[in-house]
Amino acid sequence: MLIFGNLHGHRLVSDQVVPEGSGFAGHHGNDFLRSNDATFIPVSQRVGPDGALYVSDWSDVQVCHNNTQEIWDRSNGRLYRVSYGNPANRSADLARIRDDELVEVSLSDANEYYVRQARKVLAERNLSGQSPMAASARAKLRDALAGSADPLRRLRALWTLQSTTLLDDALLAGALKDADASVRGWAVRLIAQQWTAGVPALAELAKTESSAQVRRELASALGYLPLAQRAAIAEPLLAREEDAKDHNIPLLLWYGIEPLVGADAARGLALAAVCRHPQTADFIYRRLASDAGARAEVLALALREPDTARRATLVGRVVEGVRQAGSFTAPAGWPALVAGLRQGAAPDLLANLNELDALAGDEASRAFYRGHLADAKAPLPARQRALAVLVASRDRSSAPVVHKVFAEKTTPSFRRALIQSLATIGDDNSPAVLLGRFGVFSPEQLADAVAALAGNSVGGKALLAAVAAGKADKALLSPLVVRQLKSLGDKELDAQLAAVVGVVNATKADFAKNKAKYEALLKPEAVRKGDIAAGRQLFTSTCGICHTFGYIGNQVGPGLAGSNIGKLDYFLENVLNPNGVIGKDYQLNVFKLKSGATMSGIVQFEDAQSFRLAMPGGVKFTIAKGEVEKREILPMSLMPEGLLDALTKEQVINLVAYLQFPDGFPATAPGVWRLEGLQGQPLERQ
Repeated sequence: MLIFGNLHGHRLVSDQVVPEGSGFAGHHGNDFLRSNDATFIPVSQRVGPDGALYVSDWSDVQVCHNNTQEIWDRSNGRLYRVSYGNPANRSADLARIRDDELVEVSLSDANEYYVRQARKVLAERNLSGQSPMAASARAKLRDALAGSADPLRRLRALWTLQSTTLLDDALLAGALKDADASVRGWAVRLIAQQWTAGVPALAELAKTESSAQVRRELASALGYLPLAQRAAIAEPLLAREEDAKDHNIPLLLWYGIEPLVGADAARGLALAAVCRHPQTADFIYRRLASDAGARAEVLALALREPDTARRATLVGRVVEGVRQAGSFTAPAGWPALVAGLRQGAAPDLLANLNELDALAGDEASRAFYRGHLADAKAPLPARQRALAVLVASRDRSSAPVVHKVFAEKTTPSFRRALIQSLATIGDDNSPAVLLGRFGVFSPEQLADAVAALAGNSVGGKALLAAVAAGKADKALLSPLVVRQLKSLGDKELDAQLAAVVGVVNATKADFAKNKAKYEALLKPEAVRKGDIAAGRQLFTSTCGICHTFGYIGNQVGPGLAGSNIGKLDYFLENVLNPNGVIGKDYQLNVFKLKSGATMSGIVQFEDAQSFRLAMPGGVKFTIAKGEVEKREILPMSLMPEGLLDALTKEQVINLVAYLQFPDGFPATAPGVWRLEGLQGQPLERQ
């Protein structure tokens, strides 16, 4: 039985644990203890030396977290003692007991508290080097492990020998043959953790072990071993069909072999060949499909697979891996391979093969997806998939199709995807198309369009020309957009930028003076009067382009929830001097692509084949390393200086008010509780 504290229920609840498969299953039991005191908040329970249960009680009218520390009651706190009958107090100084007596306590005492304390004292004595364990005590432990009729006594002996560093290979080898599954399981665990000579015996045990509990320990042990030793243990376990639906073993095996599969594709295919666990086999193929070198093997395996559903699954795993990597290079013999896979293929398999063909450069397949995208009567998911394939294949011929789809009445999310696509597959006509629709774009779509234009020199020049001519609002040239345009390194664009915006990104030499100015502006009494709703809206359109705060914003830069952003000093240090301390993961990356396009943003993930790039506004792209001509990591943050300079005094106050009081109201006085609609009236405590 397991006992838990239920804070809201003011009670102790219980779970009944029963063996199931390789582990256990829990079922709700009866409440162990209930209280009619609303301030009873049990936070921990522990069995004491007398065998009674001791319960610590937080004892407060507050149950959940509240940032207003003044309302917490720190003057109370209670301890409860729950006993059956009248257990006697057995308090004793175990440090004064001889080794032989302590060993007996650690092996046989009915109170688990004393068993553990005795084991602890023995370990401390032996590890100190000043009083090695007596020979008679060692012999008693060895005899208990080798010959006791009680499995619990044998298990306790194993634990005591291990904690006192007296466990050797011979003792472990004997424990590995114990009649009790718990003892064998612990022997497996200790062999793996201690890197002993007994490791090869684990492979033999994996072939014959009858207990699912021990097989679980073998699967779990893989993570402790060098990669070269894992396959010999994993192979016989993967072949055990009786564990296919176990709630632990298939996943534990996958956790243990995943690094091996990633490091050696041939070994991964061999493991998949013997695997009788469908879930684990599927994970193996998915992992192999993420590796360009192994995809050909998986596709060849799919061609040989007689089961049509299994064939479709294998190809699907390859497509998933390709989508993750952002590119696909057709393996040798691709035309014959794909022709064979198309034989008798169901629609889902054909769609995946078409996608691979398009990514491999097949013009007919790309034309097929352009047609899907252009078909206003096609289902929206099909058009979304078509757009994603065309973007991934960098099909610039799709730009005119995207321009035409803009004229349709479609969903806001699909329109955003269309706008974002032009950052990658746009042509020379795309800037004019985007600028021509500025008047009908929603705020989110407008931000996407500005990001797409600022991603390359042609678009950036068109955007600046529109601002200079009064056809686009100058407010669109936020410091963040200006930083993007500057990162392109185009001298003609820089001159145009200077003419439209002026000198940008100048380092603030007077940081201390600037900080003092904002500290004077943002006095507590001024912030409390700020418009929090307006601050929230301002955050969404400025900081939220790259940062999240609660449920608002985009995951480009670091999230602000949980940081000290609500503290004025921290806020000013980071906003006024964003380049002071720049985390490696948030440096601005500029990619010059072989196609001539330029993309800049934050690299959120990188593997051997691709970069995952996050751009302002939350737009994310996968860039295959094969299409990158040059990568430059700039020693600056994506967040530029001067963000506050672009705001009015009222806007700065509103923004800080929102960051300090995101729940919608400033705490005007300690001890006052508020609910929406009460207009500031305090609630009386009951």
